[in-house]
Amino acid sequence: MEMTPEKAVTALLKETEAAHGAYETNVLGGVFDEEWPAWYATYLLDHGLRDRLPGAESLDVANLAAMLAQFAVDYEQGDKASPWPDVYARGIVAGFRGSSGGEESAPPGSPEVQTL
Repeated sequence: MEMTPEKAVTALLKETEAAHGAYETNVLGGVFDEEWPAWYATYLLDHGLRDRLPGAESLDVANLAAMLAQFAVDYEQGDKASPWPDVYARGIVAGFRGSSGGEESAPPGSPEVQTL
């Protein structure tokens, strides 16, 4: 059974969360990483996000970090009925659905769509 893009991105987000927790503990000495969106974006892209997400070949750290930061704001203001990796994965995947046919749609939360 093939994994859906949403499930694949959710799994990668959970892996990223674990790696980032180790980074905060071991490198930052337990201090909250204010720059976590850029760290997450770099990790996600370095660990195959583009391979799991059709249409995301041109996604870069800056745009993905902006998306993640906006997802965090939206999640904190929402009802938090679902775990954050599930919610973020839905948002990431939704940003790239329908981007076939040569036209790339701007992902939600990207600077082209929304200013943070």
